[in-house]
Amino acid sequence: MVITNILIMKTRLYTFFSESHQEIFDNYFLPSFNIHLSDDFFLVAHRTPQVCVSGDFNTEGFSEAMGLKLGILKKAIEENPDLPFVYADCDIQFFKSPLKDMHKYLTPDVDMVAQDDVDTICAGFFFARGTQKFAKFIDHMIKVNHYYANDQIAINMHKVLIKYTLLPKSKYLTVGNFNGGVVWEGDETISIPSDIVMHHANFTIGVKHKLHMLQWVKSSQHE
Repeated sequence: MVITNILIMKTRLYTFFSESHQEIFDNYFLPSFNIHLSDDFFLVAHRTPQVCVSGDFNTEGFSEAMGLKLGILKKAIEENPDLPFVYADCDIQFFKSPLKDMHKYLTPDVDMVAQDDVDTICAGFFFARGTQKFAKFIDHMIKVNHYYANDQIAINMHKVLIKYTLLPKSKYLTVGNFNGGVVWEGDETISIPSDIVMHHANFTIGVKHKLHMLQWVKSSQHE
């Protein structure tokens, strides 16, 4: 009964990871969630098969892995009828709870509020609500995902089907918004905001680079 009450009171936050990203999840995502988000959110973490052999962006099997993610989103919508929820990739670390921002930006007329990925929707972090409209959008993404290299391209190609807004770049950090949108290979001279809600370790390729970036950004925040 206590667990049921917690699930009703807290907003669900969904993520998924496979073996290649276990270290990132264990050392950055989960500890930061437990410190900063556990009072406001209930974590739903799915451990999926390693369908992308390397685990690297846009390599063999990556689109199939994103298909698994879309299935998780479909389930999330079913579990949150007309209720808000959060999706976050496992290569994310948190520094504050986004709960207040979620309610501020996810207004009744908006279907999705996503991280700004150099002026495009980032499919790796967003607020949404389990509405019929968003369910239809995700069902459509499941049907067309295999035509694209990844789900983010698919979502941005079909974003006219929903109403969306983008989160502030200075609070929801991706390095691509501060280095000209180039692939990060270890440059620690980039000036990044010092008071952020979260950091998404994209715009770099490979788990080794992601771990390096996560630690660098974490150190810059002086937790």
